[in-house]
Amino acid sequence: MKNILSALLFGACLLAAHAQAVVVRGTGTAALVGHDLTDPENNGLPESDVNYNASFRSSFNPGFGGYEGAYNVFDNRVGGNNDKWCCATGGWVEAKFAQQYVLTGFTAASANDVPGRDSDFWRILGSNDGINYTTIFEYHNEGVSPWPAACR
Repeated sequence: MKNILSALLFGACLLAAHAQAVVVRGTGTAALVGHDLTDPENNGLPESDVNYNASFRSSFNPGFGGYEGAYNVFDNRVGGNNDKWCCATGGWVEAKFAQQYVLTGFTAASANDVPGRDSDFWRILGSNDGINYTTIFEYHNEGVSPWPAACR
């Protein structure tokens, strides 16, 4: 069974227009955009779950440090071990912000250690009330990783 990931941006996402473009920025942590909504200061400490500008929850594997927990999708690190959320199928992870934002872009990455576990169906949803969600971005190409071999 292929991995499925839904990331939810809750309680504060004004929804931008549905313009979608994909840019391959490179490999590894250095290719991430940084200064994102969950940690704009880039000082989050995933081993102790502090310095993040959002509260998080997930359908399973909640947490950052010590294992491949769901919140690692927001830790601004790419790699194996504790820099990824591993092996979940059909799960979701949510970031809740104290204020509204318009999502104008995002960076997504593979852990790059087992290509067969790359999610071939995932989406980013936004909500202004935590009840009604709208798809902002979706990748659904069964059996095809969104990360090209050159990025491995």
